[in-house]
Amino acid sequence: MKRFLAVMALMIFVCTITKAQTYSGNTIIQLDPTRPPDTGEAQKYGAAAIREIKRALLNSTIGTNSANSGNVLNYGAIGNGANDDTVAIQTALYSNSVVVFPPLNYALSASLIIPPGRSLIGYSTPATPYNYPVQNSLPLLGAGSVFLITNTAQPAFIYNSGDRFQGLSFLYPNQTANLTTPIVYPPTFSMTNNGASVVDFGWDSCNFINPYIGIVATNAHGPGEFKNLTFWTPYLGIWIDNGGDSDFIFNTRFSSGYFANQTNSLVVYGSTNSTGILVGRADGFRAQNLFFYLMNIGLKTTTNAGNYVFGSIVDMETDSCQYGWWCEGATVMASNWRGNDSLYDFYVPPNVTYNNTRVTVSNLAMDPGTQIYDIWIRSQMNLTLHGGEIQSETNAAGLAAIRVDALSSVLHCDNIFFSGTSLPITNTSQFATLILIGNDFNRTNTIANSPSTFRYSGNTHLADGTGGP
Repeated sequence: MKRFLAVMALMIFVCTITKAQTYSGNTIIQLDPTRPPDTGEAQKYGAAAIREIKRALLNSTIGTNSANSGNVLNYGAIGNGANDDTVAIQTALYSNSVVVFPPLNYALSASLIIPPGRSLIGYSTPATPYNYPVQNSLPLLGAGSVFLITNTAQPAFIYNSGDRFQGLSFLYPNQTANLTTPIVYPPTFSMTNNGASVVDFGWDSCNFINPYIGIVATNAHGPGEFKNLTFWTPYLGIWIDNGGDSDFIFNTRFSSGYFANQTNSLVVYGSTNSTGILVGRADGFRAQNLFFYLMNIGLKTTTNAGNYVFGSIVDMETDSCQYGWWCEGATVMASNWRGNDSLYDFYVPPNVTYNNTRVTVSNLAMDPGTQIYDIWIRSQMNLTLHGGEIQSETNAAGLAAIRVDALSSVLHCDNIFFSGTSLPITNTSQFATLILIGNDFNRTNTIANSPSTFRYSGNTHLADGTGGP
């Protein structure tokens, strides 16, 4: 059946088209050759058969005869992973608004300059952080469109306004597990003119394998879209700074791969410097369905005095990280956040001063691994926790679910279930205000020290003398 479908595809498509029909019995199959097989196609006809048809379409119907799209093979690219394809790809980029990369391996030796309004389309589908290529090899990516990057002097891609990247993988073959420290490569993607006036750009269904820095989007003013991406990086996945207006990160995963460090017999954390997303000075930043695994820092939000991070996060999981969310200042609304086996799920470092720092988290679930504190606040901020469960470390003497070492902060907890046997909250004397409404402390428990302002109502299992019922 697989061979029959592929032969039929080659026989039917005799004219240049970007969307095509082929036949299976009496059924017409509508295929877009620039996209990997979707779920419906794969279930109905078989993913392997659909992928073979689409390869045939790419090689036979999208080429130099098309007014709007170009197959890089028609411009001299070889795609064998050994020949340098830089010049051929650059020629295709200058000549076409849509450039298609059949599922081959393209070696690059210098930066590719992407003119404005280009779409680069390939065959890769996003992998998961658990499916890491132990030998840094290509089988993980299957029949994807892979760029092999070895240039240590320049970014691999210089992008511009209106550029789109879909179904591509970026592999750094020299960034191997036997290195004592990772190679410091320039970013995979950097912006033209240092990002000045760059707007409307995006990535969809791409894999970044061992870049030192994946995507830099600084000094731009969006909207930028980062969708269905997977990063294995020893340093930084996505950097949004000094702009980020309405940038949207969706369904994206981060891991430090084999650069993770095993810090004890139970938990493996990310490499010392690895960060998934760094957001600084962004207005309208949005994120949904994020997963951080084996990172030093999953998400880092940071501002300078007088600047800002305004945004929202929905559906985030931090697993086996040193710091799940490192917050140096932000006004962020977050919901559906699961922290699992991290040392600190939410961490505010000391000695930073940011005005009007407000974080609200709804429906959180923080499960203990070997962490010292689920939440540790060491600089002034307002934190509101609404609904969910925080598990403190079981039988860990002197530890707590939440610790505060910052004067003039406000902590508001309502409808939180504090499970575990250690203290729920400690060092509360550092708070200006502690508000506890409708929480369940699991067993008769105390709040260590007393804040200057203590408001409470409707809590259960909170001992008398500390604001309990």
